[in-house]
This record gives sequence, structure tokens and C-alpha cells, in this order.
Amino acid sequence: MRLTLSEQQSTQGLDATDFMHYLVSMYEHWAKLRGVAIERHQHQQEDAQQYILVFRGLAAWSLLQDENGLHVLEEKVGQRQQKIAIRIDVLGLYPEQLRWQELRDWLGAFADLDVAHKVTRKYKRGKKKEIVDQVRGWRSSDWELIMKGNFDLLT
Repeated sequence: MRLTLSEQQSTQGLDATDFMHYLVSMYEHWAKLRGVAIERHQHQQEDAQQYILVFRGLAAWSLLQDENGLHVLEEKVGQRQQKIAIRIDVLGLYPEQLRWQELRDWLGAFADLDVAHKVTRKYKRGKKKEIVDQVRGWRSSDWELIMKGNFDLLT
């Protein structure tokens, strides 16, 4: 899984880098709760900051494949509604295809992905906190619970 912040988006009250860290932490918690091994790699590519999360476990690919798309944080700051989007790409590889010394070659595989920029999940903060999964149809107002990995990826 690759999380990409294509440009440094920062506005009063919102920081895209912080939001990306929230998402990375959320997926790490999700994996830990389910006994799925996870490795994190940070990668800087020209103007894009990226994290690569490698999941290894039973059905990890089938559970995570629908996470492709944009994860959007919305927050009202003053009178303005502001948004930050993090693009997530999921690529399935079998362990024998992944050689750690060739991680950079593996990163290149993401360049071939043709992912539509659909919104996968919206994270709303402010007076009314809400997370809406637009792929699976669930919603929750418990921001802390979701950020600790307590969410379902089954449809």
C-alpha cells in the first residue's frame, strides 16, 4: 500500500503531513489487531512524500484492495471548509516477488497503476466528527476508535 501526499498542503488548523501520519498509524493499528504483519517505509520522491506499508497475512490483499483512492480530511476552520486528500494505492504482490534489496524497483510498480481518483473515505472533524466509508457504506462518529484500527474492511 502506498500513501501519497503529492504536494505540501497546509492551512490554518489543517496539516496534510499530520493527516498522513494519522492514516499510517490507523493502518498499523488495524494490522496489529488482526495479527497481520506490517512494515513501514518512508520515501521521498521529488515533490511527493510517500509511505509504503507492506502487509503480510492471511487475506491481507483481498481486505485492503478496496482502500484504493482518496482519503479526504474535511474540517471547518472559521467560516471556510478546508480539505486535504491523501491518495492510497494498493498493489498485491506475493512474498516471493518482494525482495527487500529491490524496494525501489517495487516502488516503480506503482507507477503503472491506473487508479481512478474516487473518494474512498471521508474524515470530518470539527463540531461534528464523522468518518464515512464510501466503498463499504459504513459511518462512525467515533474518530478515536477508528484511528486505533477498529474498523471493518469487509463489504
